[in-house]
Amino acid sequence: MAHELTIRIPFGDVQFATYAQQALAVDKELRPSQVSKALTVDGDTLVVTFHAVSVRMLRTSVSSFLEFANLAARTLAEFGESI
Repeated sequence: MAHELTIRIPFGDVQFATYAQQALAVDKELRPSQVSKALTVDGDTLVVTFHAVSVRMLRTSVSSFLEFANLAARTLAEFGESI
């Protein structure tokens, strides 16, 4: 695939980064032949790498992912201590 983007999201805690990875990994791409993403944890940071056939598909996928990542981060901030 012609276009690639890597995003690093710090969570401040290895366990929180792992929770986020597990929660966000279940959201599969709607067009896997045009966009793929890989989620890994590096210390307390969630690392997400996207590959896409076009900039438009990359932008759409990243935008959608960031909405879910924001929700995951807010949820962990609110309820993280009790998890």
